[in-house]
Amino acid sequence: MSIQRLISLPSGMKNYFHELENRDPLQWFCDSDPGGTKVGSGGGTSWILYMAYQASGHGGTFREWLSTRKRMVIHSGGQSRRLPAYSPYGKSLLPMPVFRWSKGQHLDQRLLDFQASYYEKLLERAPADYVTLIGSGDVMFISSDRFNNLPQADVLVFGLWVDDAIASRHGVFFSRRESQDELAFVRQKPSQDELRELSQDFFYLMDSGVVLMNAKATMKLMEKSGWVEDQESYPDGTPCFYDLYSDMLTAFGTESESTDPLLADLNVKLIPLRDGEFYHFGSNSDLIDSTLSLQNRITDQRLKYTRESDHHPSIFQQNALVQLKFKPDNHHIWIENSYISKTWKLSHHHILTGIPVNEWDLQVPENICLDIVPLGNEEYCIRSYGFNDGFSETLENDVCWMEQPLRQWLDDRSIIPGEAGFTPNCSIYELPLFPVTGLEGIREILSTLLDSSSSVSPWLLTRRISARELSEQAHPPAAYEQRNELKTISLPILAENHHKSIFYYLDLEQTANDYRSSGLSLPAELSEGEPVIKRINDNMFRARVTGNHVHASIFEEQAFGILREEMIETLRTEPVLPVRNLLDDQILWGRSPVRLDLAGGWTDTPPYCIMEGGKVVNLSVELNGQLPLQVFARPLEEYKIVLRSIDLGHKTEITSFEELTGYDTLGDGFSIPKAALVLAGFGPMFSKKSYPDLAVQLKDFGCGIEMSLLAAIPKGSGLGTSSNLAATVLGTLSDFCRLNWDKHDVAYRTLILEQMLTSGGGWQDQYGGIFEGVKLLETGSGIRQKPAIKWLPDQLFTNPATRDMMLLYYTGVTRVAHDILGEIVKRMFLNASGHLEIFSEMKAHARETFDAILSNDYEGLAGKVAISWDLNQRLDKGTNPQVIQEITGCVDDLLLGYKLLGAGGGGYLIMFAKSPEAAGKVKKQLESEPPNARARFVDFTVSKTGFQVSRS
Repeated sequence: MSIQRLISLPSGMKNYFHELENRDPLQWFCDSDPGGTKVGSGGGTSWILYMAYQASGHGGTFREWLSTRKRMVIHSGGQSRRLPAYSPYGKSLLPMPVFRWSKGQHLDQRLLDFQASYYEKLLERAPADYVTLIGSGDVMFISSDRFNNLPQADVLVFGLWVDDAIASRHGVFFSRRESQDELAFVRQKPSQDELRELSQDFFYLMDSGVVLMNAKATMKLMEKSGWVEDQESYPDGTPCFYDLYSDMLTAFGTESESTDPLLADLNVKLIPLRDGEFYHFGSNSDLIDSTLSLQNRITDQRLKYTRESDHHPSIFQQNALVQLKFKPDNHHIWIENSYISKTWKLSHHHILTGIPVNEWDLQVPENICLDIVPLGNEEYCIRSYGFNDGFSETLENDVCWMEQPLRQWLDDRSIIPGEAGFTPNCSIYELPLFPVTGLEGIREILSTLLDSSSSVSPWLLTRRISARELSEQAHPPAAYEQRNELKTISLPILAENHHKSIFYYLDLEQTANDYRSSGLSLPAELSEGEPVIKRINDNMFRARVTGNHVHASIFEEQAFGILREEMIETLRTEPVLPVRNLLDDQILWGRSPVRLDLAGGWTDTPPYCIMEGGKVVNLSVELNGQLPLQVFARPLEEYKIVLRSIDLGHKTEITSFEELTGYDTLGDGFSIPKAALVLAGFGPMFSKKSYPDLAVQLKDFGCGIEMSLLAAIPKGSGLGTSSNLAATVLGTLSDFCRLNWDKHDVAYRTLILEQMLTSGGGWQDQYGGIFEGVKLLETGSGIRQKPAIKWLPDQLFTNPATRDMMLLYYTGVTRVAHDILGEIVKRMFLNASGHLEIFSEMKAHARETFDAILSNDYEGLAGKVAISWDLNQRLDKGTNPQVIQEITGCVDDLLLGYKLLGAGGGGYLIMFAKSPEAAGKVKKQLESEPPNARARFVDFTVSKTGFQVSRS
């Protein structure tokens, strides 16, 4: 079921959201709470759901509409009194810095990007009955939780294990120690003493703010908010006030003190977020403290991408041009979307946003914050305030402003409250504190605000507006325009300072778009001494920025060439000397299975596996009882090399090094054995000994060589045919030439061979084929990839009860993996965020697939294979062309899961039927109405041996 994303924002932002944030209106619905009344988080949820229903044009009832899609609701339309800088836009649109422990981020990323990713993953994995997720707009979560096997309930709430000091500032869930998943009751902001007392009998978790509801519970929320289902509307036109957290959640639990008959029959479950990290952005101090904690969450220096001090300072600069030098007494400073000239003097605890170009000689006292907010028509509002101001009390209650009582601020300037338009019993949120002026008037008014000895006239006589009016009248496009201008200024500075900055760890696809749209010149070229991956990133980035196709192709080839040369170089340091190990009348017979990949494919592909490591689950199989890849080798009296392809009916003779090293010639049907011979030490590239020509080397070797190759599998099968054929050739040559390579050596040289052929590819194909059985293959980062192997039991693939429900079908459709591979690898080079996210998910998913096989769970494995197929399609839509969709479409209802093997697009399809009877129906359907003359079912068995070589 698809997900619709709903976000509630301040009224002044909602009409600009899709344009300024570049969000698809079909995927994101945006609105704000109804004006003139408070509706609470429950009423706000009810309202935005209703407005989305109205906008959808759905012909049925609201209840019917509710079940058509899953919906994620993010509340970010509050008044933001404790974090005023972003009150006009909503806290979810808070600009977030690029974190030094992650690749593929953006300079213009928002808190919303992190929230949406997390909430969507949770909602996707939740049982289908959950139709509504409600999340807070001022929090961020990081958790390793995979959200597998979430329980069924009407309402599912999520809690976090936190310190008492943190829990006491939020809502808290309590559950009896003997029934941890059953909610007992909810308390709002309990004291630490109360928490300690209750801990004798209860576990307690801080409310994460994330709630899942099914349709029944969502309709109850609608009703509590004033919705009348029979009328399909609210009697007064808008919801009544109802708070999700303090009203609805506190009514839940087996021991709740609140009784609400309407909610009494709802089944509520409590789930702790595993290894959950919680970051709150509710106030000025939260903004800096949470961002600082995020930057410093990784202490292992090997996992950080920037070369800077171990502990990130509490000074944050985003989309800003800061010309002053910070001193040791500067700390807790947030500068965003601002120009800060060298004539400024800062202290500590500042929030500075929206500052325009200036040459002001300005001293900002400690704990003072400044926002310059564009209102349109070249007017700006100056919002000055104290770091700890709460904007919630009245003048008669000694409300504070600018880190002092407001009355004192007025007295210091001899201003009478009435003269300023202030009334004693009015909330400071409604007082006209903030002056409106043109650019030329800002500096003079700042003097009045910051210096009590300055004239009060500029402030007193200027039109002023309240905090509420400021949020309503702000003009977001102007703020975004300045932010983009500053980003354009920042990018070349980051590129120039790449040794310490995050430039080459950004999403370079997006960064290239920024360079093109802004007309920026390419950065200076990197030196040969820079790290390999950075040089690869740089060349592919240049390819994306340049508008010239010829130049782009040159940069792309350079990127692939750097990777290729670096990988090949790992074997140049290990030259070999082939020594004949076969008698005149002997024949070597090498043979290999192929591999079926179940999960994690693509994570084994350079450069991703070099940067992050890979994780794959696959199995080695024989087809129709045979090892389908075979190589025959024998000595020749003549000093030449003869290569034959039995399946293609081709033959070639090689008599020179030039012919041998022409393995990368386009269309050469013998590229694989030629490159394998070079790796085996024939020719100068990897040989310990130098020879003038091939005939001399073969004479020294003691014979010529004849190799005959047989690949009894169609081209483009998706079974790793070319990789395993290469491994079979290399394994056979190792025996022939007494190279003593084990299977790991053979598999690694196969990886290098594919780089030599410029076809690329990862390590999983050959490891999957030449190593027997079912297995998890895993590597860490590094240029020299050597997977660790964890073998799995093969009962699911050998026990007739489950094996008979697995079907291997050749679709008769072929597609060369190189086409897909090249495009996906380019995005690896560019740190493309969408792809990196999918690769990371693939690795985690491979481990889950491993667990399903280990548990002998057929249905679980089938479900994991279905997810693998979905992930592959997310990487490349061409993976599942129309012709394949037509094949699977006619048997889909009989299957638990299926996927095309390998890169996709064609080749072999593995299917997991719902039952033996369903498997029979699938075979009958596809055999009676085959999609083409080549399509057929093929029997497979798990190989117990992997690669074998024997001699006559």
